[in-house]
Amino acid sequence: MQPVFHIYPAWTALAVLLTSIFSTAAQAAYDLRFSGARPAGLAGAYVALADDADSPYHNPAGMSQLRHPSLNIFYTVLYGVEGLSQHLVSGVVPTRLGPFGAYVQTLGGSLYRESDTGLAYGRFWGARLAAGVTIRFLDLSIVRYGNRPATTFDAGLLLRLSPTIRLGIATHQIRPPRTPLDRTLTPTLVRIGVSRTDGALVLGFQGEYDPRYVWTPAFGQEYRPVSALAIRAGLRTGPSQVFFGVGITVSRFEAAYAMGTHFVLGHTHRVSLTFKFSKEKP
Repeated sequence: MQPVFHIYPAWTALAVLLTSIFSTAAQAAYDLRFSGARPAGLAGAYVALADDADSPYHNPAGMSQLRHPSLNIFYTVLYGVEGLSQHLVSGVVPTRLGPFGAYVQTLGGSLYRESDTGLAYGRFWGARLAAGVTIRFLDLSIVRYGNRPATTFDAGLLLRLSPTIRLGIATHQIRPPRTPLDRTLTPTLVRIGVSRTDGALVLGFQGEYDPRYVWTPAFGQEYRPVSALAIRAGLRTGPSQVFFGVGITVSRFEAAYAMGTHFVLGHTHRVSLTFKFSKEKP
């Protein structure tokens, strides 16, 4: 006899997701996820870095650091469970009025599906401070329960404390969405972090405030022994998770991979491809 999981993979995935949505001790719908292999390789300690095409989702203020258009395509299957596939396409276009960004993200399948589309804008205010905002259009669809569209907002700041140290702050879901059963989903979240870039080494530390779990710390580092290779590692608690990643750059392309180890749910493998439409200048 085959295991029940293999016979009913879709319903198993739906059960896992519904349990997570309506439990205060587990991840809920529209929780911030590691969208992008690079942020995942850094254990999510990315709010004070946010210097690539993943920034519209994590901290829209970081888009102001980009000088050329950039596009990122990301894919993963959370914990290897069929029906928990996650897709993301994110891009940033700098203009004279400031950078504009957008992303489209989906999670789930035919029984359960989260759709998250964001439109972002940011700019520098002076030489050190950047600010950004993202308007997000959400839609949660659950079989037999219907769907619930919603709109929410994210806002972020990025402050250059020195040529090598940056402070990042992002507030997510300022207007929390609700489920098709009219239950509140993820509450407003706040991320505060500091990053330091010292030549080939980048360090990031971040604290995330969630009313359900209080503070969750995360630490990540990225090391480039050569310009074409990036090695990443990170650690976070609540629950404890360890992350590893690698990025390979060829001309204007970077292919990135990250693996996260959850001590209860298992491994998650993440891959992304980033394309820069013009080479960045130092």
